[in-house]
Amino acid sequence: MFEYSHAVDMRRQVWLFHDKTVTERKKIPGLEPKQADVIFVGACSIERIMTYFHMDAVIVSVEGVRCGLLYEQLDRLKNKC
Repeated sequence: MFEYSHAVDMRRQVWLFHDKTVTERKKIPGLEPKQADVIFVGACSIERIMTYFHMDAVIVSVEGVRCGLLYEQLDRLKNKC
């Protein structure tokens, strides 16, 4: 559901994805083939944000945006009770 990523790991991921074509990324074990075309941009974005804010680690969702919004709403409801 959520993944804890360290800055060093994110840099490693950026270089891993950078050196591969979309076809090669589709063959990476554990990587959803549908995400092969956007994973490099996502990894770059997270790595840049971490660098800009001097973050050593970050928690990212491995689910879609809708799941993140659902969890956010459930957390708000939980806090109201």
